[in-house]
Amino acid sequence: MRLKFEAARTGKGWEQLQTIAEKSRGERWLAYTNMSRSPERLRQIYATYMTYDPAPALEELKIPVLVYWGESDSYVPVAESIEIFKRAMNKSGNKDYTIKVFPKARQDLVEGESGSPRISARLKSFPAGFWKMKTDWLFRRVKVSK
Repeated sequence: MRLKFEAARTGKGWEQLQTIAEKSRGERWLAYTNMSRSPERLRQIYATYMTYDPAPALEELKIPVLVYWGESDSYVPVAESIEIFKRAMNKSGNKDYTIKVFPKARQDLVEGESGSPRISARLKSFPAGFWKMKTDWLFRRVKVSK
């Protein structure tokens, strides 16, 4: 992954990355690397997603916020993300936020035994209580007339 991110950031090391991927074909961990098909695509993905810092935008939020993560997220470091979010809320002075981490849930919030993209096709369910948590949170903040 370090080599992948270095190739994405600098454009150097693509050939070495391809050699490692080819030698590792069939290894279970390879699916976690989410390899790109070309160095151009890798650089594009990096520029679009990997350089974005959400903290400045989060620091401006003055509205109720519900955030949730899947504990098995293999792309986003959950504990670090929660700390960044809390610092941003503290800086904004926003005290109306809710953080929820769902055990056994992946980045897409579907339950699975791992965060591997390889198992995605056979996964079907969101964590127990997921939809209720969201609707309960919303109804506590929104007045609905009958």
